[in-house]
Amino acid sequence: MISDFLAESSDFEIPEELCKIPQKPFDKIMHYLMEQGKWIRIYQLVTKHNRVHGIQSLSGFASEILIEQLISHLVKEFPNEKSSNLIERVVECFLRNGGRVDPGGQICITNAVERQWYNLLNTLICDYNCDPQYLNIDSCIIPIHSALILGLHKDPGNFSVLKICMKLYAKNPDKYARLDPKQRDRNGDTLFHLVVKETCNTQLKQAAELLQQKHVPCKVQNKDERLPLDYLKASDPRYKILHKAMEYDTSQMKIVEKQKKSNDERTIYHPIVEIRKEPSVLKIEHRRDEQKHDDKTIDSKPPKQPKITNESHLSQIQKLIDSISPKQSVLEHSSGESCKEIIVS
Repeated sequence: MISDFLAESSDFEIPEELCKIPQKPFDKIMHYLMEQGKWIRIYQLVTKHNRVHGIQSLSGFASEILIEQLISHLVKEFPNEKSSNLIERVVECFLRNGGRVDPGGQICITNAVERQWYNLLNTLICDYNCDPQYLNIDSCIIPIHSALILGLHKDPGNFSVLKICMKLYAKNPDKYARLDPKQRDRNGDTLFHLVVKETCNTQLKQAAELLQQKHVPCKVQNKDERLPLDYLKASDPRYKILHKAMEYDTSQMKIVEKQKKSNDERTIYHPIVEIRKEPSVLKIEHRRDEQKHDDKTIDSKPPKQPKITNESHLSQIQKLIDSISPKQSVLEHSSGESCKEIIVS
């Protein structure tokens, strides 16, 4: 009965006593309202319950709710509520209590931009990891330029989304190529050009300081062949900021040029020069080489063996005979006498 009453009445103020009933009956009321699609009533009931029991009192109640579907229901129920803070608060309440967002959150971002829910847009991108590459504000198809426009005009002074874009690109340039801060629009304008084309105010100065701190390129001409600094007078508060950014760009260009020159010097081709000698010099060198070869040939001959004489040869034979025969007969001739046999012991 209480559930039916809450579902049918929209102006009835929810009493605190209802939030103090036991948890099971309270959960049944919540379940019934979700089945009926009474999203505003659920938001009011949850808000009251949080006041009584704390902000985490119903944490997780929306874990089965898809935020894309919730936004679609709210848009149908309130077709004329373009910039309603109420709808933003409802969606943020469901997100805070476990509502699920499809990977990337394209539908959520698109609806938030179309409905001008800029607070919700910041929440989706900064707190729930929705992809800022889906940003398209004021027909600006470059997401990071749209992020700058968001901080300058739609949610003035809040550059959280712009910072997230730069952080994501620095972390993974390939995945987040559309968030490259060096991109230029159809007029050739950079982020710095967008900052200087309007009369200075607090937000524009803040944006210039942020771009300078993040070293976004400033020394770039647009299609009118004008640098961002060309749009400012020296008395403009942004002039010194951009001048500092230009100095940084110049120093970086010098470093790159020096490095390139060093690399070029390492890869320079040094041709081999053949030195030709006069024929007379070559002839003399040839003779020297031949002389060295002859000397080497002579040195390589085997040493000469000592000559063996007949006398030494006969002596050796005699010694060999003596060693074999212990006694031998020797015929000795004496003058005028017959031969006598001499026994040699």
